[in-house]
This record gives sequence, C-alpha cells and structure tokens, in this order.
Amino acid sequence: MPADTFGQSQRPRILVIDDNAWDARLMRRLLEARQRFEVVEAHSGAEALAALEHAAPDLIVLDLLLPDTDGEHLLKTLRARSATRQVPVIVLSAKDIEPPLRAQLTMLADSVWSKGMLDRSSLLAHIETILPE
Repeated sequence: MPADTFGQSQRPRILVIDDNAWDARLMRRLLEARQRFEVVEAHSGAEALAALEHAAPDLIVLDLLLPDTDGEHLLKTLRARSATRQVPVIVLSAKDIEPPLRAQLTMLADSVWSKGMLDRSSLLAHIETILPE
C-alpha cells in the first residue's frame, strides 16, 4: 500500500508511523478530531520514507515495532537526514522499553510513551504544546 502524502493545508502536519492499521487510524482520528492537524499514516518504515519524500511533517508519531525495520533504526535515519533532523518525534510503542533503550530513545526523540499506559488526553495536550497554534 503506497503512503499517503500531505496536501496543501496550512495546518500542522503529523506523520503517524505504525504497522497496526487500527492503532494508526485511532491516532489519526484523535488528532483530526480537533480539526487542527493534517495527518498522514504510514504502516512501515518504507511507507514513512516514501511519505517524507513529498514533504516533511511538523511532528512524527513513531511506533518501534515495524514490519520492515526497527523503529529505533528509523528514528536514527530520521535524525541523520537534514529534512527531518529537527522534526519533533514522539515514540509511542507497545514494546516494553527497558531503561537503557528508553535513555537512548529520549536522546533522539522528544518524548517516549507506552501504548499500554496511554492517556489520550495527556498525549494530545503534549502534542499541542509541541505544535502550538
């Protein structure tokens, strides 16, 4: 399935990268409910990179468990590219993140969240502080 691309909207753009289509759709609905954000889903690392060829988002929500690449590797790739080096990234994963990995991720991402402990309103408030109106 080819990646979506961002339109010509002036709203902040968010790329949700999650191999679980249900989780990605749920995140998209949560973000689009405020009609403040333009959201594109990618369900693999390859789809994410394809979406990024068209336009850099203002924020990326990244799952660590992807079918074609490790999310940590993708995060390092994003940080190495000039077009995405400064893009805020929120890691949101069902993976049990051990303290050494969490420490490494927090050096690369703006925040790290666990899906199992997710409070949607807190996550949305956090995103809105990163992307103020």
